[in-house]
Amino acid sequence: MSTPKLRRVAPFVFLPYLRRMPNTHKVPTITAPEGGVVLEFTIQDRLRKARDYYNKQVGRLITQDEFAQMIGCSGATVGNYELGVTRPEKMKKIYLREWARVTGVSYDWLIGQPSD
Repeated sequence: MSTPKLRRVAPFVFLPYLRRMPNTHKVPTITAPEGGVVLEFTIQDRLRKARDYYNKQVGRLITQDEFAQMIGCSGATVGNYELGVTRPEKMKKIYLREWARVTGVSYDWLIGQPSD
């Protein structure tokens, strides 16, 4: 019996950006008293919605890089915040406050605090 020939293959390359991303597509819900459903948005959802709201206000699509320049951070930071790569407790408050100021939404709504 002969031994099978081994093929030469490229070595495995670890790509850190392919690590498992948090599962952000699940939307938690609360059942309303009338039997309807009230959606609860994550902070990532709120950040994206605030930027979408700003896009509608200015009448054009603002890229993540353009938006990042407005709030004083990098485009990667905006992308990581919106995708949920950066955990909410690690998000810098100064960027979140600027995000709220530039987009015209309240800071409390943006971070998910109930308004009193």
